[in-house]
Amino acid sequence: MRSCAVFIAPAPLSISDNATPTILNAMVAISIVFGAGTAAKLVTLETVRRCMPVGVLIGVMMVIFSM
Repeated sequence: MRSCAVFIAPAPLSISDNATPTILNAMVAISIVFGAGTAAKLVTLETVRRCMPVGVLIGVMMVIFSM
């Protein structure tokens, strides 16, 4: 995601400066930290079996969307 925000996003979004990709990169980094913290609070070792099918589904969908 971070390399996408820096290398790929400027072309379709018609971004010509360096500040906007930097801000996008910072937002992605903040989102990763927030998501990891939320997952650490919500997914405990007792509930990990309940979450595994969703994780596998997300992985499969990522492979499908990348084709």
